[in-house]
Amino acid sequence: MLDFLAFLTHRNITNYQSSAIILNSVMLKKEGLEILKSKNFKKAYFFLDNDEMGKQAYEYLSENIDFEYVDKSKTYKGFNDYNEFLINT
Repeated sequence: MLDFLAFLTHRNITNYQSSAIILNSVMLKKEGLEILKSKNFKKAYFFLDNDEMGKQAYEYLSENIDFEYVDKSKTYKGFNDYNEFLINT
């Protein structure tokens, strides 16, 4: 959740109007996938950690959905997550 709040803060977003699914652990990727599949999403943006577990979660999720998705972890390349990126830049 802190990474999502860091993203909103960094982008100065105060009136977020979209859906957000926050996984407190990549171990919840199956539950996240179930939610993604149960809604009528047209596009997903993944802000997963830049570590091995984050890469595995991204691979799992992207291989199992049939709509457009974007890997946003490139936004904070060189940092583990968005919060670390925001604190150190």
